[in-house]
Amino acid sequence: MIFTKNTASRSTRRLSLLPLSLLGLAIASGPGLAASDAVAPNGLTQASEQTALPSRSIRLAEALAKALELNPRLQQFPMYLRQYDLKRLIAARPPAWQLSGSVENVLGTGPFSGVDSAEITVQVQRLFERGDKAAKRASLVDAELAAEQQAYEVLKLEVLANTRRNFYQLQRLQAIQQWAKESLTEQRKALKTVQRLANAGAINQADKDKMRLQVQSSKALLENVQGELLAQSLRLQSMWLGEHASAADQAMQWHADGDDILFQVPEAQKLVEALNAAPDYLLANAQSRVAEAAWHLSQSQKQVDVNLGLGLRRFQASRDQALLLEFSMPLQQGERAQADINVSHGNWQIKQAEQARQRWQLQQRLLLLRQSLLNNREQISRIENDLLPQASRYQAAAKRAYEVGQYSLLQWLDAQIQVVDIKRQLIELRNDFRMKWIELERLSGRNLAS
Repeated sequence: MIFTKNTASRSTRRLSLLPLSLLGLAIASGPGLAASDAVAPNGLTQASEQTALPSRSIRLAEALAKALELNPRLQQFPMYLRQYDLKRLIAARPPAWQLSGSVENVLGTGPFSGVDSAEITVQVQRLFERGDKAAKRASLVDAELAAEQQAYEVLKLEVLANTRRNFYQLQRLQAIQQWAKESLTEQRKALKTVQRLANAGAINQADKDKMRLQVQSSKALLENVQGELLAQSLRLQSMWLGEHASAADQAMQWHADGDDILFQVPEAQKLVEALNAAPDYLLANAQSRVAEAAWHLSQSQKQVDVNLGLGLRRFQASRDQALLLEFSMPLQQGERAQADINVSHGNWQIKQAEQARQRWQLQQRLLLLRQSLLNNREQISRIENDLLPQASRYQAAAKRAYEVGQYSLLQWLDAQIQVVDIKRQLIELRNDFRMKWIELERLSGRNLAS
C-alpha cells in the first residue's frame, strides 16, 4: 500500500560523493526508472527517439474524463450488469404448465391387442409454489444486482485513482527532469570556475577532469529521465486506450499540466463520518444483503409445494370419458430444507462480521493515512523553510572557500550534492503526499480537497 513507503529513511539519506553513485541513487529511488539508456536499432537512445513523437499537454480533469469514457474495464461492466434484467425476469416467473399424454392397454395380446381396449389420457399439470418463493428469488437477484452495481462504483474509483497516480507520476518525472536540468546547469557553471582556476594554475588537472566527469554523468541522467518520461506517458494513456487504439494514439506523448498543490489534511472526525459512505464498506454491506436474501429464500423451502394436474381419460372399450384429477406433494421437505437454512444463515452471519471488520479496518487505514500525510507536510515545510535555504547558503560559502583555496573540490562537491539531494527529497515527499492523498480519497469515496 502507499502508506508503507519508508519516507523517513529517504529523507535522511545522503548521496555519495562519487558522481556515478549520485546518478544511480537518483534513478533507483523512483519507481519505474531504468538504470541505463536503452538503445534503439537506429543507434538513437529512447530520449532521442521521443523528440520525434507528437506531444500534447493534458490536465488532470481531462485525463479523468478520458478514463471514465474510454477505459476498457469500465466499458465492459455495463454489459454484464444488463444481464441481471433477464435474470430477474426468469427468477420471478412461476413454474410453467406441463402438458402430458399417455396410452395404456394397447398393442398387447388377447383382448388388449390393437387399440380397442386402450385407455387414452391427456392432462395438464403445474407445480404451485408456496412461501412466496418467486418473489424471494427476485429479491435475491435484486440484491446481487445492487452488489454488482456497488462493485462497479468501486471499479470506477479504482480506475480514477490509477489515472491520478499515473498523472502525478508523470508530473514527478517532469519535476525530476527540471531538477536534473538545474543540477546540470549548476555543474556547468562549476566546471567553468574549475577551468578558470586550472588555467590560472591554482588547482591541478585532476579537479578539472573530475568536474567534467560530473557534468557528463548528469547529462546521462537527464537523457535517462527523458526516456522514462515517454514510458510514463504510455502508462497514463493506457488508462483510456484499449486494444483497438490506432498507432497514432499509441505514439502520443503526454505532458502533465497542472498546479502542484498540497491540500490541507482533513480532521480525523471528518474521515470517521465518511466511513458509512465508504465504497468498500458499501460493497461489504451489499454482499451482506445478498447473503441475507439467500437465507430468506432458503427459509421459503420449508413451505411444501403442491403439484396439481387436471386431465381427461377415454376408455376405447366402452367409449366413455372420465375426468382425471392428480395431486402430489413431497414429504419431509421441511426437514431436508433445514440444513440449507442453517448454512445460508451462517453465511449471512459471516458477511455481517466481515462488514463490521471492514469498517474497523477502513477507519484504521484512513487514520493512518491522515497521520502519514501530516508527517509529510511537516517534512516538506521543514525542507522548504529550513534545510534548503541553509544548504544553499552552505553551497555558496563552499564555492567561495574553494575559489580562495580553503576548500578542496570534494568539499565543494559535497555542498553541491547536499543541495541536489535535498531538492530531490522535496520532489519525492511531495509526490508521496499526492499518492497518499489519492488513496485517502479512494477509500473514503469523497472529494476531501474542499
